[in-house]
Amino acid sequence: MRTVCNLKSQAVGGNIVSAWHDCDETFYVWSKIGSMDFTPDQNNEAGYRRCPYGGEVYHVRRLGDFVIGYSSKGITLLNPVLVSPVAESIPTFGFKELSDIGLINRGAMNGNLDRHVYVGEDYILREITTEGVKELGYQYYMEQLKGEDIIVTYNPSQKDFYIGNSKKTFLLSPYGLTEIKQHPSAVWRRNKKSYMLPEAVDTDSSYLCTEVFDMGYKGQKTVFSVESDVFLGVGVEAGIDWANDLTNWGEEYYKPMNDQGIAAIIASGGMFRFRLRFATIYDASRIGYIKARYKMTDLRGIRGVYAPSPRGQAKGD
Repeated sequence: MRTVCNLKSQAVGGNIVSAWHDCDETFYVWSKIGSMDFTPDQNNEAGYRRCPYGGEVYHVRRLGDFVIGYSSKGITLLNPVLVSPVAESIPTFGFKELSDIGLINRGAMNGNLDRHVYVGEDYILREITTEGVKELGYQYYMEQLKGEDIIVTYNPSQKDFYIGNSKKTFLLSPYGLTEIKQHPSAVWRRNKKSYMLPEAVDTDSSYLCTEVFDMGYKGQKTVFSVESDVFLGVGVEAGIDWANDLTNWGEEYYKPMNDQGIAAIIASGGMFRFRLRFATIYDASRIGYIKARYKMTDLRGIRGVYAPSPRGQAKGD
């Protein structure tokens, strides 16, 4: 069994990996009260049942007086019930389907006895309380975590959830969602202090980005360099985002800017965004302009006499 929790001295588990009563990874099981004996008998106190959605069981976790089962195809509430009103000593479990959107992967949920937070297979963030399932949204941000398994960790002292992978992590707090520079896979509290693993913090670089520039016409242009009068910036680099239509953007990676404020960076497209990145920036740092040197390489849309910008340059303030 890959997952198990304690519901008031009764074990509830799921995902059976050994040969046992025809159960497999899609089954939930529960033990006799006060025992780890899951063997069913005529009293029906211990038992098993397949996930209503038929998905692989990833987690079982207590929520109040219930257990929430998370599978790859849906979320289920396991509710202790009595076999009959007169058989008070013979409890079993009833199943209630909460959502047909399963967990995105094992590890993509966490919480406490009052609240669970999880990422669904549709990359929508949801929470479960005793009042039911609630969509929190944030699909755009959760989709940025594609490529690796998503891990959700919980800090009980601050009631914060860390949602991410080894490259990008978001912090869900009572105030909303924000990106952070740490990527914890475990969070715990000891001696009134919070700890996390790993403790590494990503380096942070300040940067600025312009609005979209098309130089006044929709034809193809080729940028050959970016210039700026940036003052008191250390480790300045220039980057370019480029596009040939209104939906798909490419990126030319950052190139260093020399001590004369010039970066040799080449990119072709119909529209551009220009970026500057700084290793260090100070309160006294100043910037007056960003200038792109370019050539008009596509004149199909121009008719008649056309006077280009002086020296073929676009200036953004």
